[in-house]
Amino acid sequence: MAQENRQSVLQEVLENITAIYRLMGSSRDQFLASLGVNKPQIEVLFLLNEHPMNIKAIAQKLNITSSAVTQIVGNLVKNGLLLREASSTDKRETMIRLSTQGKKRFQKIRNVYMKKMEVVLSNIKDEQLRSLELITNQIIKIIEDKDE
Repeated sequence: MAQENRQSVLQEVLENITAIYRLMGSSRDQFLASLGVNKPQIEVLFLLNEHPMNIKAIAQKLNITSSAVTQIVGNLVKNGLLLREASSTDKRETMIRLSTQGKKRFQKIRNVYMKKMEVVLSNIKDEQLRSLELITNQIIKIIEDKDE
């Protein structure tokens, strides 16, 4: 691919990613508000669904400050969705994990997201969807590796 053509394709990809993010954003925000959570809170819930983490690790993964994470976590703890616990390896460290209520809420949110994505992507063939998965995973890995 010639450099000029590559630049044109890269520009189109960037514009498409931006458009997807914008188009999905407003309906996502309305949906999350109906469940009593916002975007930063759902990002924390998605992270903690994988495994418990401390504040610093959450901040690094989300690329936000520890004080912002502390505020988000505080609200989620107050709403019964998260729990703070002493680390099993270092009692001085506090680990954050999903509560039972948080797991249920997360599952509900994820199920609705999945149904919505199935509708949005219903006209995309399985092999195209697999290609999209591989490409997006590759982009994420490249970005994460550069940040380290």
